[in-house]
Amino acid sequence: ELATALALVQQRTGTNLGYIKDLNLRRRFMRRVLLQKDRDIPAYLQLLRTDAREATALRDDILIGVTAFFRDSEFVNVLQQTVIPRLIELRHDPIRVWVPACSTGEEVYTIAILLKEALDAEGLSRKVQIFGTDINEAAIEFARGGRYAASAIEGVPEPYRDSAFKPVASGFVVNKDIREMCVFARHNLLTHAPFFGMGLISCRNLLIYLRKEAQQHVFEVLHYACRSDGFLLLGRAEAVHSSDGFEHAGAPHLFRKIPNGQRKRMFP
Repeated sequence: ELATALALVQQRTGTNLGYIKDLNLRRRFMRRVLLQKDRDIPAYLQLLRTDAREATALRDDILIGVTAFFRDSEFVNVLQQTVIPRLIELRHDPIRVWVPACSTGEEVYTIAILLKEALDAEGLSRKVQIFGTDINEAAIEFARGGRYAASAIEGVPEPYRDSAFKPVASGFVVNKDIREMCVFARHNLLTHAPFFGMGLISCRNLLIYLRKEAQQHVFEVLHYACRSDGFLLLGRAEAVHSSDGFEHAGAPHLFRKIPNGQRKRMFP
């Protein structure tokens, strides 16, 4: 039944979910089945055949978009104390950052806020391009708008709340100068052409959901996209080895590119 559901999702949405670990697939599939009034797998498969909206809902449920502003104080500290000072010191123009699987954009804007703060403190005017990408079109559209409910910015430290957001009737909107640093686009990390020339790639909590062969492919893409002096940030439960073309950079969950790092096959 799961294989049939995945085939229907791919047929309806164009998205292949076969690279995700079985446990996550089964859990999310059964969740969608139980949400229906019949709670019956054959009936649910028939629903997928007849209702494109349910195929999209199942896809989005499986992809699990979890993000937040200033999520994980350790991540913020590594950015402030290690990564951003180094990006500024290297004097690349523009400073380029990529956040794959960005969901609704909170992490992208967090990095933009911290970069702007550091540049302003140094009195520097440097072009910044932060690319936020995701496979979910609705999430990307939401991120582009930069408009969030008041509850979404509760985790934002107060000084940033005042400097980076403007209150509106429905909550808060990210200030224009921050939004202009960010570019959002739909992108499939496993099938679309990679970005390149990135000083930082923040790919947190995506790899833990992928099968091993998909993880290896992602590392090839990230290695290709990263500058020779660039950084890679991963989630708490994720790691990368020298055989993947990266080495630990001396801060939690932070890695640097090995310029001639061994890769199993060339990309693409």
